[in-house]
Amino acid sequence: MYIFRYKKNKMDSILSFLGSNYPIIGMILLGAYIVYKLSMYHVSIQITKKKVDHLPCDTNSKKIDKLEMTLVSLPCEKHTQKIDEHNLNFENLRDILIEMQGIKKNKRVQTLLFNRFSPYTLSDTGQKYLEITGGKECIETNISLFIAELDKMQPQTAYDVEDYSERILIRYSGNTIFKKIKDYVYVTPLVDIDGENVEVSLPDVVSVMNLYLRDKYLELHPELIPNIEE
Repeated sequence: MYIFRYKKNKMDSILSFLGSNYPIIGMILLGAYIVYKLSMYHVSIQITKKKVDHLPCDTNSKKIDKLEMTLVSLPCEKHTQKIDEHNLNFENLRDILIEMQGIKKNKRVQTLLFNRFSPYTLSDTGQKYLEITGGKECIETNISLFIAELDKMQPQTAYDVEDYSERILIRYSGNTIFKKIKDYVYVTPLVDIDGENVEVSLPDVVSVMNLYLRDKYLELHPELIPNIEE
């Protein structure tokens, strides 16, 4: 550092001396000195450019490629299965919570709507209740959606179908497809069915819709219906 400063000071002294005593020669040397400094600056830029152009080097390129391949493969098959399992558990827990919060059924109305056989079936009142409240229309309009949702849950028995159907309907009760039903429930607290005043509530509407959807699915999958004689 000291040597550099010494050389710079010495050059400045020489240029100052020549500028005072030999101005023409001084101008020529000053121009040459400036050209020299510019050329050195240009050379340094070219050297830096070459270094940058070769980045990344072969070694680091391989490391970068390996890192990119690792990122692309995430998550791996093992962890993907675990994620799917956690998602399924979360879905099941959510359905249970929805059931606990949403289904507060009227026991008297339930008695009117169902034939208490095994399995449960809709009574004549239940059939009319399903029709009047718009539950049947909702199922038939969105049957492809509900069937697809049931298929995703892969029911193994008719009991599963009935259980999963109710979960799905409760989950979708917050969707716009239930708007017409909810509007009817809101403005119609009671409905007269064959001279009987039947209270109208969303949980009870979902109950009759559940059995209707259950039967629709079992028509497509009769193999799930148990054979009592066996």
